[in-house]
Amino acid sequence: MQVLNDILKKDINRVIDGVIKADDSTHIFQEVEEYVLTKEISKYLEKLIDGYRTSIEKSITGEPYPYNGVWISGYFGSGKSHLLKVLSYLLENSVVDGKRLIDLFIPKVEDQFLRGNLQKIVKLPSKSILFNIDSQADAALSRDVNQILYIFEKVFNHMLGYSTERREIAEFERHLDEEGELELFKEKYLEINKVEWEKDRNKALGLGRQKLIKVLKDYRGKGIGKLLSVLAMRIAKEMGVSVLMLTVDVDNERAIKLYERLGFR
Repeated sequence: MQVLNDILKKDINRVIDGVIKADDSTHIFQEVEEYVLTKEISKYLEKLIDGYRTSIEKSITGEPYPYNGVWISGYFGSGKSHLLKVLSYLLENSVVDGKRLIDLFIPKVEDQFLRGNLQKIVKLPSKSILFNIDSQADAALSRDVNQILYIFEKVFNHMLGYSTERREIAEFERHLDEEGELELFKEKYLEINKVEWEKDRNKALGLGRQKLIKVLKDYRGKGIGKLLSVLAMRIAKEMGVSVLMLTVDVDNERAIKLYERLGFR
């Protein structure tokens, strides 16, 4: 007697998750291999990939491109998360168990133009950040900001290793990173204060500012003073402060010029 498992190409006893989790890479090889590319999805995928390719080409030449987002819609269980997850790994040109995921996906694509565009764009450096927006929503609700943009920025900062609790601290870290100084700053902070920067950073502009000042003495002339002044002004504005006053030594001409450029008189 022939059994069902002998007829099917895949092992019927293999593990199949009932729900695709966007931020779980455990079964990504299987999820790409067994993805079904329908004609309807293929039609819209061609439009998406063509737009993605065009946006990259225009960014290289410095031309503006009016679109920067894609909305994947569909009813519950229609495969939105599955498609999103597969695309994110394909665009990164991910390799799993020694095999490129794009090589699993390409045979599913019948349209030769779409095949060519896919193979072209996966050669470009790309980084995907997959996350569940619901898990980040509570923090955004308590802030008077664009909640979607706040969540995107928070997740982006987390990927880069910057503070996710204090936006101004993340900007400070980004500035140091762009100057190639962030790792050295962390080492100096640990050496001087005997505690890791990551454990202290969210209070660095408040109760912990004296520890920060000790380290920043070696960073004169690198734009740190201006950056911290701007961040302090922003914090004050968010707190509802309408007037700011500061004191500076009369012979500190460099600092006086900085504060004048920032609007102090």
